Amino acid sequence: MASTNDRFAIKSQTDAIKRQIAESLWGPQPIVKRFSNGERSRELNFDAYFRFYDSSYARFHNRQGTMWAQTCQQNLWIVEQIRNNRTRENIRDMMARGNPACSPDSSIDLAAQLLLMLKFDANPLNAISGTTKIMWTHGTVKSSIDKHFSHEPETTEACVFLDQDFTGHNIEQIAGIKIVWTDNLADHLRLVERDTKVAIFHHVTFLECQEK
Repeated sequence: MASTNDRFAIKSQTDAIKRQIAESLWGPQPIVKRFSNGERSRELNFDAYFRFYDSSYARFHNRQGTMWAQTCQQNLWIVEQIRNNRTRENIRDMMARGNPACSPDSSIDLAAQLLLMLKFDANPLNAISGTTKIMWTHGTVKSSIDKHFSHEPETTEACVFLDQDFTGHNIEQIAGIKIVWTDNLADHLRLVERDTKVAIFHHVTFLECQEK
């Protein structure tokens, strides 16, 4: 039977193990809670999220090679340290004592990405990409996120009112802007390709799991 001690191959995990991993990431959900897709928390299999989980690990593994975290349980241990608001330096030191042969940074970034659905990179040189990345090089992840999102948006005194017909389904017909789905919360509502496309974060159940 599969368990969180198995390697990262989520495809081999049962729905029960997936729910166990989800609870380790975001905490237990009320058993009677009904999500916007009509499912109750005990019925969720988080398929869309775990496709993101698998693809994230594959990208990190292909780019970084051998990683410190080789199992779901090891990854969840890093997640726990992040949730406990430990600094990156502290997490790195603890990981180095356990396996000094592997660089811990890629596993830390992956764990943060799977926890928060934000793209992370400890190396600013790797940030040149078509997606928004959070630079977390030191301190807690919260401090890096606060710094990234602390910039005040440009505002205008003009009031814009959108009626109920201005929805994601018909924004292409009304505004001539195509929707592209994104797994990166930092890219939500970001205009790309010369303002012809808008990125929409589509993991609604993930967002609902953050509600307390």
